[in-house]
Amino acid sequence: MDHLFALKRVCRGALMYCLYLALLNLATWNYLIVEFDNVEKDEYITLVFCIILPFISFFTMAGIFSDNDGYERDRYLLSVNAGKARSDIAATLKEKTFIIETAVLICLTFLTPVTLGHRTLFELIFGYGSTSYTSAEKHMFSLILAAAGTVMLFISKLEAKKFFIISRAEDRASLKFFNKTALMTAKAFLVYAIGCAVASATLPMFVSFFFMLKKAANINAIAIILLIVVAVIIFKYLRAVSGVKRFIKNFRRMCDEKGYMFSEMRKPFRCFLFARGGPDLSVEISGKKYFCKIYSFIFRPEKLYLDRGTAIILFKADLFGLNAFNIFLKNKYEFDPDGGTGVIVFIREPKSTYAGFGRDVRRLYNGDIVDGFKVYDADGITGAAERDCIDRKKDLE
Repeated sequence: MDHLFALKRVCRGALMYCLYLALLNLATWNYLIVEFDNVEKDEYITLVFCIILPFISFFTMAGIFSDNDGYERDRYLLSVNAGKARSDIAATLKEKTFIIETAVLICLTFLTPVTLGHRTLFELIFGYGSTSYTSAEKHMFSLILAAAGTVMLFISKLEAKKFFIISRAEDRASLKFFNKTALMTAKAFLVYAIGCAVASATLPMFVSFFFMLKKAANINAIAIILLIVVAVIIFKYLRAVSGVKRFIKNFRRMCDEKGYMFSEMRKPFRCFLFARGGPDLSVEISGKKYFCKIYSFIFRPEKLYLDRGTAIILFKADLFGLNAFNIFLKNKYEFDPDGGTGVIVFIREPKSTYAGFGRDVRRLYNGDIVDGFKVYDADGITGAAERDCIDRKKDLE
């Protein structure tokens, strides 16, 4: 291995870890200094600020460094196995960059004092109110942190490979990777600084309300949090169902006015959970049959790729333009239109939709064809059917 290359990767790993510590201290300082009037910091609030924030801080920094690793990007895109899940896992574990950065991470974790950003987490594990700690406890704590950091770094490296494919496909590498790393890191610190300022102003009020709700409901804090999460999901689910029903109502009314043959949609509440194979509804216009597969989403995807019968869906969380995490899901959309034309309809369409996944990717618009299927959003299919021009679009293939 080239010594200069190894030195660069050691420096890169050390910089990532130091920036993580700085980001963590920036994210947690408000919790450590804010005084709560007549409100006790209980274990659930401590969990949020001493366990969740370190994970978020490390994922943020590891994601920035992994997504903007020019060496790994170029090497990966030249690989014949690029994009294959099992090959990506094996390749990541064997990468010398991952091995070097993991070694740096472990060494710095054992060398970092407990008081530097992790003191309250240490007390949570080994006992509240600890004023001193033994060497064995310090080593055990460091081992826990090193193991968690290694897993998160591995996940970040693995997720970066999907980002590499997308960035190659869209050809938007306008900045050098080092400059982009610096830019995204600066943005991360800005976002966390704003978050600290907002938290410092609102945290006492939030905690007071939280304990008041806990006392009034006479249930524990975890149950309250779960109830809030469930309520949000149910609200979004009902809103998605309402959108599907509104589309069906408008589409049926248009078909009745035009005299088209329209079939009832099967189980509209299933089209955004586990979409099954086969069409969801059909319509006959001027003797031509169109079989429609309906897709909607509880949470709107960032991007969707239609590639050889499979929909690859990207959910992305941004905070002030800073990427927090990416989630990729897959779903089969291919079905037999039985002598008619297959149509894919997005009720709540993704922010952007593409044909293909990898090197040959093209943006999709209403009426484009992928794998023999027409692609429309809700308004597009209604308007095209009303004008009897569903078939009037050039095939992308």
